[in-house]
Amino acid sequence: MTPEDKKLLKQQQEEKERRKQEEKRRKEEEEYTKQRDNDDIFQSWWSKKREQKKEQQKQEDQERKKNGNHEKKYRRDQQDEGSGDHLNDSDDDEEAKEIEEAYNNWLKTKSRQVREEKLLKRRQEKEQTDGFIIRSRTDCDQAFRGWLKRKNLEAKRHRQEEKQLARMHRLAARKTRKSLALAKAIKQSNAFKYVDYYGYRF
Repeated sequence: MTPEDKKLLKQQQEEKERRKQEEKRRKEEEEYTKQRDNDDIFQSWWSKKREQKKEQQKQEDQERKKNGNHEKKYRRDQQDEGSGDHLNDSDDDEEAKEIEEAYNNWLKTKSRQVREEKLLKRRQEKEQTDGFIIRSRTDCDQAFRGWLKRKNLEAKRHRQEEKQLARMHRLAARKTRKSLALAKAIKQSNAFKYVDYYGYRF
């Protein structure tokens, strides 16, 4: 390897390492941004959910009031003011548990979406690295459906050919059995004639 080749190889390795570091830094920034956006989105979603829950509770209270139960509930609440702190703590624990469960479910959904996006991105990067043409997800889906349709048609045609071949084998076997039966009948008939022939001699 000439000195020029060594120098060029070193430059290529340095450039590759630089791109690798930039890609790593970019991914870290994307992860941080996604996490922050996810938290903001969840907080917004949870606030809306709480508002919906409050509105639903308000409608239920109005409905109970119409049915004459509101006053009874009010008196019962007044009597239970002494234990209100305990109830509030219980409500807070229940709400915290509900928030955690909702966040975990939401996070699972987002994680699945992120995995799918990463998988698609890696596939596109591999296509770009290998020199292939990068296609959109829609084009890939259409190409896959077309390939699947062709495979199904080929499988159907193959099954039809096998069915036709099996039918031909059955017909050939049936014909062979008939030929053997006919040959056997002819042989037996000739045997009877032979016996009869010698029988008439006596």
